[in-house]
Amino acid sequence: MIIATHNGTFHADETTACAILTYLFENSSIIRSRDPEELEKADIIIDVSNQNDEKHFDHHSKEFTLSRDNGIKYATAGLMWKKFGHDYLKAVAKKELPFNPSAKVIDESFKRIDTDFMTMIDLNDNGQLTAYVDEISQLVVLELQTNDLPEIHLFESS
Repeated sequence: MIIATHNGTFHADETTACAILTYLFENSSIIRSRDPEELEKADIIIDVSNQNDEKHFDHHSKEFTLSRDNGIKYATAGLMWKKFGHDYLKAVAKKELPFNPSAKVIDESFKRIDTDFMTMIDLNDNGQLTAYVDEISQLVVLELQTNDLPEIHLFESS
């Protein structure tokens, strides 16, 4: 499989996506470019192209609105996990485990990895993490301002 993504700085979302894809598809290669002609030579194009279909997966396009049920938007890591995560887990299990896990175990593992790992990568890449941290910080400050809390002195004054 030939995988294409943008050149320049590699981010966690397309790095993770490439790791998933190269594990699943042996003898994969990665094209890094922004040249549409170069990108179209690939079997799958991630995080670049401003298109979304069975070949193109770009969460940066204006038309892209896919979010998880909790409102967290997908970035490339989450998109590839959503599409290939179950297959990835089955491949890892087949190669690494001395037993064959049930479909329920695979599905629960898929959900857990999406919640605990892929979501964090997507939050960071799509800018929602900063918004959530700001919102939580404001709530903490408001809580501290509206409650009678004892004064805490971290340093002795001289």
